[in-house]
Amino acid sequence: MIPYSLLAAAVALALWLSWRVGPWRWGLALLAIAFVLPNVGNAIWRTPSADPPLIADGGYRELLDEEDRVLTVPAWGPNMRWQANADFDFKLAAGYLGAFPESYTRYPIWQTLLSGQLIPGYEAELRRFIRDKGVTAVLVDAGAGEPWDELFGTLGVRPRQAGGMLLYRLAPPPGETALVRYDRQPR
Repeated sequence: MIPYSLLAAAVALALWLSWRVGPWRWGLALLAIAFVLPNVGNAIWRTPSADPPLIADGGYRELLDEEDRVLTVPAWGPNMRWQANADFDFKLAAGYLGAFPESYTRYPIWQTLLSGQLIPGYEAELRRFIRDKGVTAVLVDAGAGEPWDELFGTLGVRPRQAGGMLLYRLAPPPGETALVRYDRQPR
């Protein structure tokens, strides 16, 4: 979508060029356009981003199914890129499109998932969030460390390390028998 200010500038430029004919006017107009165009070859316009090997190499296909609803840590940011680069082969339990919906922010654990600061009663709050959102798997960046090990350790599931990520499988992939019930208290 073209901003209206750009449309107004184009009309003003067209009028200015039409009042008097001359190559110097066209030269000035082209020079002005050149100065407002970004230098896309400059490194400032490139943001380096690298997906974890689990996503980049396609290893997620062996671990996740298109019916899986995956909670990722980080809970917003690169997780949407991971899903897109995985050809949307799994569902996200959270994403960011400019504002978090009330259906997420009403859960106290949501602030923990965004900030990494554990809240009182985080074990029960995490289980409630996972149950209510239908989360079947949790993917955590393996380098994330604390408090994620402590938080997801309360689920009573041993994580599987794969491709720079930790996978906490909470419900079996479709067609397999149950691995663990994630709505029970950990031992």
